[in-house]
Amino acid sequence: MTYRSFVLSGIALLALGACASPAVQTDSALRVRLDSLVAGHPGWHLGTTADSKNQYLTQMQRDEPGYEPYRASGDFDRDGINDVAVVLVRGDSGVIVWLRGVSSGYASPLPIDSLSWASNGGLFTNHDTLGFGVFYSDVFRSWAWDSAARALRPASHTPGSLEP
Repeated sequence: MTYRSFVLSGIALLALGACASPAVQTDSALRVRLDSLVAGHPGWHLGTTADSKNQYLTQMQRDEPGYEPYRASGDFDRDGINDVAVVLVRGDSGVIVWLRGVSSGYASPLPIDSLSWASNGGLFTNHDTLGFGVFYSDVFRSWAWDSAARALRPASHTPGSLEP
């Protein structure tokens, strides 16, 4: 490869990156934020289906194909831009983290709550409410946008929840 073709191929790659669809750019921005989040929390990892010990996960995934227990998306802050929530996992414990969608990608991750029973449940959304609960039970926690505080705040915890 000559120097000229090397430079031209580099310019072509830069042009392709600049012309990438917003979805590709958003996915890339999310990946960067998630990689940084995990790197900043040694011993923790992004939750995967393999981390779930809930006996009903298979049924949940049959009912909702593509369901991932430790990742959810929605417009939680009602600004018209998609947000993402993930769960960092270590053993049975988890930290729910919100990545607020912004026009340039995603804002810095914000921890929402920590749970000692993360391996027994999963994230869910209901309109603009984010929740985490044990599948097919009334044990859950949820968070909704508080426009006055400009933050996600606890919306409800069931009396039978596994923790206060």
